[in-house]
Amino acid sequence: MSKVRSPSLRIQAIPLQASADFAKEEGADSVSAAIMPVLPMVSTPTFKPAQGLKCCITLNLAFFFDGTGNNVDADVGTFEHSNVARLFRAHPLSDKTLGMYGFYIPGLGTYFRDINDNGGGTLGLAFGGGGRKRLDWAEDQFKAVVDHTQEEITEIRVSLFGFSRGAALARAFALILDKLCPGGLYKLPNGKDAPFTIYFMGLFDTVAAVGLPAGSGVETALAASNATAAKWAAYEKSLVSRRDNHSNGLAKLAFGEPGADPSPTWADGHMEWANDLRIPLSGLVAYCVHMVAAHEQRHSFPSDSVRVGQHYPSNCIEMVYPGMHSDVGGGYRPGEEGKSLGQDEILGQIPLLAMYQLAIEKGVPLMNMEKLKESELDKDFDVSPDFLKAYSNYQAKISNSTLGRTVLSHMYYYFLWRFFRIKNSRAAQLKTNEDQEAEFKIDHEELGKKVGDLEGKYKQAHKKAQKYSRPVQNQRNMQARVGGEIDPQLLQDEAQANNELAIAKDNWLKEKAKLDSLPSIGKTGASLPMYDRLLVQETQQIIKLAQSGQKLRPHYQSLLKAWQDAQEGKGLDETKDAELIGFFDHYMHDSLAGFATDLTLPSDPRCIYVGLDEEARYAGLISTIKTRTA
Repeated sequence: MSKVRSPSLRIQAIPLQASADFAKEEGADSVSAAIMPVLPMVSTPTFKPAQGLKCCITLNLAFFFDGTGNNVDADVGTFEHSNVARLFRAHPLSDKTLGMYGFYIPGLGTYFRDINDNGGGTLGLAFGGGGRKRLDWAEDQFKAVVDHTQEEITEIRVSLFGFSRGAALARAFALILDKLCPGGLYKLPNGKDAPFTIYFMGLFDTVAAVGLPAGSGVETALAASNATAAKWAAYEKSLVSRRDNHSNGLAKLAFGEPGADPSPTWADGHMEWANDLRIPLSGLVAYCVHMVAAHEQRHSFPSDSVRVGQHYPSNCIEMVYPGMHSDVGGGYRPGEEGKSLGQDEILGQIPLLAMYQLAIEKGVPLMNMEKLKESELDKDFDVSPDFLKAYSNYQAKISNSTLGRTVLSHMYYYFLWRFFRIKNSRAAQLKTNEDQEAEFKIDHEELGKKVGDLEGKYKQAHKKAQKYSRPVQNQRNMQARVGGEIDPQLLQDEAQANNELAIAKDNWLKEKAKLDSLPSIGKTGASLPMYDRLLVQETQQIIKLAQSGQKLRPHYQSLLKAWQDAQEGKGLDETKDAELIGFFDHYMHDSLAGFATDLTLPSDPRCIYVGLDEEARYAGLISTIKTRTA
């Protein structure tokens, strides 16, 4: 398939129209129009960083905070590296003479040697552990560069990128820098003040989920990738129990004043360093763009908008892109869930290209496409013409307005497709998914064996290091009592053993990180039929409950509108709507089925925070909903 590289991207000139709606978003600011690639494709201009003079220099520091479970070293070989990782790879290597530096921070739950985070544990993946250490590391890098620059600093310019919890870290780091630089000035060791600005923040679908995430606090039935039929039955029973009996079950959630609260618990994920994720109001941040995933639903992945209450700060824009969390921030492997089989048809490529262009326009020194091609990195940004056409056709159907209404416009078409696919079979996707998982299984087995061998070598090195450390420690104890010198040969042997241990540990954990990032086997195929079944049951239950005259919340109005259209012959037509059906069939992942861990129902809305713990009121889309028995 021919490739189209380096789309010329532009912001649509007309801002999205704000309007009052049923969800108390009266007066709320609109989201910005999502940037779309515009043909013909042309190369971006070459960025020329300011040359440092002998007497003075402008420092340009970029920090890239990757998403939970995302690690460029582990992911790049299978082309599942995130958009943050791709942007980092597009950033030139640090160059002291130009005052240009780039720092990559691996995602929470992944191996990060510099802070002694072995990765792979529940603390990082589920609860956001390790975030504070990453923030401290980033602050240390900032100070190490700035405080040790010999030339006179004319300005310190910082750009921040982040995805998922990495976006939350980027926002937390902005607040740290805001405190370090009151009034936009950084106090240098010599007592002078250097002008400071965060000139660009590029965020993909911020998720905090630090401490107890929004998916916590309810009965949990983990559906492991190797779950038996009995475990899946128990998991479905837990979902039904939450739907019917929990205080935030369907009857509670679907009805009432507009503005659904989909969180099934008091937990909000805003603990510790993530307690305040608002973009600094001091004026320190010149420009911030946040890209939100329109189709994400999981309770464990609530989004933090950059909107504060009803309004966007003047330095912030927010765009809503189709797809699940990792469809926007990247990280799906080609073929995962039987979707996006080619490297150039991954849904996240569009927001990636949009962010790339915006960053360059604002002065971030990313390599242009010619330089990327020379470095063999241009494939990170490839987009196939067929995929681009399908994407553009889908986006043309979306009604953009306030955050809530825009999300619901996307969700209406998603539910419409879900009901079409339930009626017309998922056999093709399940077969493709099964074929892809057969390949992934081989990777699991081969990499699992390699990791096991390396772990064995690490354990041997650990025993050797212990062996050589004991006599040294004995001599140190003796030295403390009676004095004397430690045998130099013993110290040399200990140092060599410790060095071998460090190498063995690094080799093991690097490969283990690759194993941890592999797609799960069996989960999607087992959970998809279950979630389809539950979605139909939940929709029918809502219809029956609505006959009492209770007011439906807007998200559920959108769901029922899609159901009614499908039932009355106004849904998707296999011929007339082939492009729209194909867009969902081939490119849109199902994060709920791929996750299958918390108690999110397939009819649930996503929780979106709009400043601290305030949740967005989902916008109204449908003015009249008919109710009838299913």
